[in-house]
Amino acid sequence: MRSRTPALAALTLGLVAAACESGGTEADYTGVTLNMAFPVTLPITELHVDGVYEDETSAMPHGVVEVDPANAGTTWHREQLIMFLDAAATGRTVKIHVDGKDADGGIQATADAQVTLKLGYFVVATATLTTDVRCGNGLIEADEACDDGGRQEGDGCSASCDIESGFVCARAPSLCTAAGVTAVVDPVASCPGNGTDATPFCLMSRALEAPWADVLVLRAGDYEEAIRIERDVVVHAEAGARLISPDSPALVVSAGTVKVEGLAVRGISRFGGGVVVQGEDTDVSLAHMTVGPSSTVGVTVLDNALFALDDSRLTQNAGGGLALDTRHGYVVKNTFITENGDPGAAFGGVWIQQAPTNALLVNLTVAENQAADPAQGGLRCEAPGEVLNTIAWSNGEVSAAAAAACAYAYSDVGPLAADATLPAGSFSEDPDFTDDHHLEPGSPCLDRGDPESIDRGDAPSTDYDGDPRPQGPNIDVGADEAG
Repeated sequence: MRSRTPALAALTLGLVAAACESGGTEADYTGVTLNMAFPVTLPITELHVDGVYEDETSAMPHGVVEVDPANAGTTWHREQLIMFLDAAATGRTVKIHVDGKDADGGIQATADAQVTLKLGYFVVATATLTTDVRCGNGLIEADEACDDGGRQEGDGCSASCDIESGFVCARAPSLCTAAGVTAVVDPVASCPGNGTDATPFCLMSRALEAPWADVLVLRAGDYEEAIRIERDVVVHAEAGARLISPDSPALVVSAGTVKVEGLAVRGISRFGGGVVVQGEDTDVSLAHMTVGPSSTVGVTVLDNALFALDDSRLTQNAGGGLALDTRHGYVVKNTFITENGDPGAAFGGVWIQQAPTNALLVNLTVAENQAADPAQGGLRCEAPGEVLNTIAWSNGEVSAAAAAACAYAYSDVGPLAADATLPAGSFSEDPDFTDDHHLEPGSPCLDRGDPESIDRGDAPSTDYDGDPRPQGPNIDVGADEAG
């Protein structure tokens, strides 16, 4: 339901008139007159309205009111929505929620109201929107048990941000899965545990041994063990969950279809750490990971493994950041690869050893890495892997041979040796980083990415921080999209 107020009011009155003409009376209806107000300073363009009965069943279709500038006052903007409901709903309580959204779909303010329906009346409800947006914003705040960024029932996280019966939720925005296939792990729990939310496993390795556990939820804390995954599994790690091991690698995935999200992997006192992905037809996706510090390579991909890495940070791995030696393909997006390698390392940031046709590195920030050969400090390309919308800067001087070996497109690479050149669309300018390698407002990397890369499906539609791309007329270069 999408309407401006006058048209909707006319439609509502028309429904009442139709009821009268068909033999009913004017009392054969009930409904709500919803008066909504929000500060004129908020950039709200649409008001999204939902209503449920006291038993949480839907009371009305999802409604959208397009904000009319003519209804703005000096301080408050006011809109009205009239909702015609069936007379059979008389006496029921309706809980109404309103989200005020901006032109990009972001929630600027919210309000809640509650009314009891009365036969023959449009009961008046008032919703004054405030900027104290909580449930539905993807952040777990105040008394929320979960927040998946929405307000739908039946998906594990309820419209009031409570965990629904039969589900386990982790992370923010919350990822909710059925309790019967989800093993909960907490490193401070009493051992051995049984994997339920009330009695978690104490070790990640013990959860992997449970044949019923298709999903692992790792509560925050330090998991001091080395892990080997050899089966299909999804791992959701809460913020603060760290796999810490003096062994190298700390995490090995050698079989199955595996997704790991949110886990930090590191060594202890400069020993151990690192991730290895290997095995024929292993399919691995890592997202929102932090890998390092370690005494080895941050992430190594071998054999015929299929690999994806998104929205992650590889840092302070002494052997280098990311080594790609697989014939089956890989896609790496929105990742910071910084401060890896050492003066004796074979490479610093990324080592592309094989580049199958389904290989792509896009919107990476590769900076302040080092290697024995300064020209290999950023990207070392033994195969011409596609490197798109990427910053490779301050890793050592890039020689003519090193620049030509990688298939750079719309990337910022340098500093360059005097005889080095880049393809059209790429450039060599100081990217003007913040302390954490995000982009300053005046960075030359703003709006310099491939203008067709998002529509083509190569570039991500959000950046490392989850901010929408593009923020300006074109996509930025690097893992950060500057606002």
